[in-house]
Amino acid sequence: QGWDAPKWEEATQQEYNTLRSMECFDILPLPAGCKAIQSMLVYKLKLDRNNIPIRYKARVVAKGYQQRWGVDYVDSFSATAHPTAIRAMLALAA
Repeated sequence: QGWDAPKWEEATQQEYNTLRSMECFDILPLPAGCKAIQSMLVYKLKLDRNNIPIRYKARVVAKGYQQRWGVDYVDSFSATAHPTAIRAMLALAA
């Protein structure tokens, strides 16, 4: 336990409260033969220009490497912008 442990605990509690208030998850029974995908906390310390801590952040992330294609998911998507859409937006902004 370091001197900043209470700040990390507060960041973790804030993340938990945010997820609960946004109703991001439900506790349900697992179907037979299925395993739950585990999650973990990722901590990040935000620093200012002088390397002084300004924010302690905690995020819950799924251990995606435990997923199996065709069982836990079928498709994966990533947000990308088509060059034509970018040019249209720039033209509208001009």
